[in-house]
Amino acid sequence: MKSKILNFKKIDIIILNSSIYYMYQISNGTRQAAAKHGLRVEPSRIKTKKISVFRGDEYLGSVGATGYDDYHTFKRKYGLEVAKERKRLYLQRHEKDRYSGKGKLASILLWDA
Repeated sequence: MKSKILNFKKIDIIILNSSIYYMYQISNGTRQAAAKHGLRVEPSRIKTKKISVFRGDEYLGSVGATGYDDYHTFKRKYGLEVAKERKRLYLQRHEKDRYSGKGKLASILLWDA
């Protein structure tokens, strides 16, 4: 399976088997949270996920469903108050799975929790 990544003015596009996918643009908040926890993030090559997470060269997983906004996106698009409310709802909805594994990575990186 061949893939090709093209960069066009801040929009990364993946062409995979003649299909075009737009990559999630990682926010500064996500990059800062990753650095704070000793992690590195890259746009995910999995078309249904936003970011791939690494500790050094070790791949930890891909998190964040494409098609859904996260805290940093809500904050940029709609303002702080809307972002805080969406974060509260996210944390409530994901209470059981946000303390380990990919759920923890998503909470830390995409929701500032």
